[in-house]
Amino acid sequence: MIVFIFQEPAPWIVFQYQGPVVFYSLIGILLILISIVIWKYMELNGARRTGAEYAPKVGLVLKEMNWEKALNITTAYSKKAHLARIVLAGLKERERLQSKQLSESTIAKHMNQAMEREIITLQIHYRAGLGFVDAIGSTAPFIGALGGSAVTFATGTLLAIPTIWFATYFRNKTLVLEGDMKFVASELISYVEEHISE
Repeated sequence: MIVFIFQEPAPWIVFQYQGPVVFYSLIGILLILISIVIWKYMELNGARRTGAEYAPKVGLVLKEMNWEKALNITTAYSKKAHLARIVLAGLKERERLQSKQLSESTIAKHMNQAMEREIITLQIHYRAGLGFVDAIGSTAPFIGALGGSAVTFATGTLLAIPTIWFATYFRNKTLVLEGDMKFVASELISYVEEHISE
């Protein structure tokens, strides 16, 4: 009886090839989703891996207050490591303000502001594409239902399930990176403030 109901044409079928059009549209969405998943996986995991390599190197140099060497190391990693981009924003701000006769506490404040701006920029960058993944997860079953058959509805539902999982996974990875960025910014300001108190 249930099979018979699904085989009946849905009342919203408006043209003969609506089912195939919806089915192949879902396949197209799946291909886009796969490309986004690969891109985000490589980007987020690559950033975390490179950041883990960068952090101890620059940490040792910053403890010695060797600003020039810290800047060189950070510049070398800045294109691959999200942490390096944050530190680079702070170090460049420090370098820019050195000639302006400002107190170290004022420089530290400006460094922190520069790093906060860079964190916001990277948050936007790492969240790119996640809105589209969310949209697929929430609408795929409804798109499948437009096909008017059990096949298209099942395809849409099956597409939605891993999509929601991927969206959650990548959002959690992004939150971890954002936490790393805020932590390293705080650490750099701590080094500067320790230098002030000496």
